[in-house]
Amino acid sequence: MKISRTVFVALVMSVLAIGFGCKNGNAGEAKVLLDKTVSVGAEGGSAEVSFKAVKRQKIKIELKAESSNMEPYGFLHKPDGKEEYRPAAETAKDAKNESEFTAARTGRYNLTVFDGSNAGGKVSVIITAE
Repeated sequence: MKISRTVFVALVMSVLAIGFGCKNGNAGEAKVLLDKTVSVGAEGGSAEVSFKAVKRQKIKIELKAESSNMEPYGFLHKPDGKEEYRPAAETAKDAKNESEFTAARTGRYNLTVFDGSNAGGKVSVIITAE
């Protein structure tokens, strides 16, 4: 049985990826749990998003505001009922803010997004997991 060079190369790459423990052949690739742009109202407005995480997953939350004068931050509601500011208002800089944590429990997490400048506007929310 004769196989084409393309098929042979694909097979070798697959075997190497499995042998090195890579997911989808890409080591260290983060899985996108949420990629959404939300509108945060002025003067205390907010927007809510949710995502599912698995216990012990390393989660990264990235907020990026459309306007350079905005200070995006979040309030995270965990599946176990615990809540915390994540990413905190104090860490917002240049219209960006981010935070990392390890999920303590499997389930749905809810993130309320705010603007510390109270100007309001659009905020890109990207949540990834490793």
